[in-house]
Amino acid sequence: MISTVSAMKRDHRRFQRHRRAHPNGSSNTEPATDSATAPAKGRVFFDLRQRHVLEEWFAEHAVNPYPDIMAKQRLTKLTGLTLQQLDRWFINARAR
Repeated sequence: MISTVSAMKRDHRRFQRHRRAHPNGSSNTEPATDSATAPAKGRVFFDLRQRHVLEEWFAEHAVNPYPDIMAKQRLTKLTGLTLQQLDRWFINARAR
């Protein structure tokens, strides 16, 4: 009986490791290509300095909150953000 219990525990540990390694239930080693099963990208958290620079620019240009390419380049250098992150921030800020 003891060997049966230890075998069950061993099998359970193997199953748990397999589930952690393959959360979508597949043992396939190929990366998921379907957007529904692909892992979600993490959130980007802006630090206080980055938010201050972006909010200040947004407030100064409230009439037309669409930065041109020169303004975007300047803001990416000031904040250290990528152009895509910057564009997403402005999209969200205008929506709010």
